[in-house]
Amino acid sequence: MRRPWPNPGMSACALGLDGYVLTSAQSREVDRLALEEFGLPTLVLMENAARGVAHAALDVIGRGERVLVLAGPGNNGADALAATRHLHNAGVSVEVVLAYPPALCKTDCALHLRVVQRMGIPVRTWSRHEPLASVAPHVIIDGVFGTGLARTLDESTLALVHAANVLGDAGVLTLAIDVPTGMNADTGRSVGDGNGAVLRAAATVTFAALKPGLLTADGQKLAGVVIVADIGVPRRILEQLGVRLQDNGADVSRG
Repeated sequence: MRRPWPNPGMSACALGLDGYVLTSAQSREVDRLALEEFGLPTLVLMENAARGVAHAALDVIGRGERVLVLAGPGNNGADALAATRHLHNAGVSVEVVLAYPPALCKTDCALHLRVVQRMGIPVRTWSRHEPLASVAPHVIIDGVFGTGLARTLDESTLALVHAANVLGDAGVLTLAIDVPTGMNADTGRSVGDGNGAVLRAAATVTFAALKPGLLTADGQKLAGVVIVADIGVPRRILEQLGVRLQDNGADVSRG
């Protein structure tokens, strides 16, 4: 049976009218403006994002419990790998499954992957011929694809999503990074024609601002409890790009 996220308000306060909403395109612009106008590099924002993810996971697990981290080749995967370091340091047993071979990891993702490997944390590449987790986890962290996904999932990633959803249906809690893998951040439906697979989350940690899809009925079913993590984006950028959130009664928290 799929479990709801426990104690959703334990580490968060209510998100009031001070919140903002950013589309996927605006989210990409945030990174550019943070660097060009404020000299704030992506790696700093990524580190803050990773801490937000780890903090949310640690709210529902204890020392020695097991976390399975699913990491894609881009920034979502980099966030997941950076969060892996914090979880390991907190005494959590972490296993990483890469959605694609390490050679396909982009710059920031490759950097965090090297750190995780040097820490001795188990890392392997996803194979449809092996179980997703070597040992049953308490929590799955979904860091395969986030707001930047604009294409339908390939067969291998579809199989990974299915395997993760099977574990979720069996009671393993899933925490998505920014938006669940396969979800269109702007519509709340699956990418492509809207009928594809999405990794269903019990909770989602989204960064700096809400995404429009997380406020739709479809998105709320797929994302679960939504926690907005402050990653240090200068407020002026959010005011420039974002739309102020109107209170619509959505189940949203701010970490």
